[in-house]
Amino acid sequence: GRILGALSLGGGEVREFPPGERHFLISIGNEIGIALERAQLLQRAQDRARELESLVSVTREMVSSLDLQEVLDRSLEIICRQVVATRGFICLLDEKNGELTAKTFSGDIVTPPGKVWKIGEGVVGWVAQHLQPIVCDDIATDPRIRGSQGPSLDNHSALAAPLKVKDRLLGVVILASREKAAFNVTHLRLLSAYAAEASMALENALLHEEVKHQASTD
Repeated sequence: GRILGALSLGGGEVREFPPGERHFLISIGNEIGIALERAQLLQRAQDRARELESLVSVTREMVSSLDLQEVLDRSLEIICRQVVATRGFICLLDEKNGELTAKTFSGDIVTPPGKVWKIGEGVVGWVAQHLQPIVCDDIATDPRIRGSQGPSLDNHSALAAPLKVKDRLLGVVILASREKAAFNVTHLRLLSAYAAEASMALENALLHEEVKHQASTD
């Protein structure tokens, strides 16, 4: 019942195709449809296998350090590389005041000095509030987004995901583009997968920072 494409045959003369030829064409079309479906399933399985292999590789790379800034920088670089994005940043949540501050950047993205996002503000705040990833085709007109300065900074579409461990929000990773509708659901799936791995590396680094702070305080 699913349409994969269309098969069309023609000739150089005007004539009516008899029922036998039409039935034969239908049968051939069904067989080609089955072959196409199998090829598509195989292609998806191969793509998924490559993604999993890449995920294992970059996970090792992300967790190889406990230095917080190094983990942030490396995670963003890996995410931009794997999702094929040219600009982005990672914000960390300050649990005391509920604000998110950008800690590392990639590409030529620009944010105002000292810019912080409150929960619910802009794309970053939406993700922090809902703890869900988002594809935003047009920041200026998306009804979910309020208070965003993205368009004024030449960011017109965005892709973002929470950095979280269970239900604890650590931060938000956001990729942006000058173009509208630059990202799709495939990009979103990839970002979500790599954000989950980055979250574990980030939690380890944050715990390490906390232990160092407690040791110096003691």
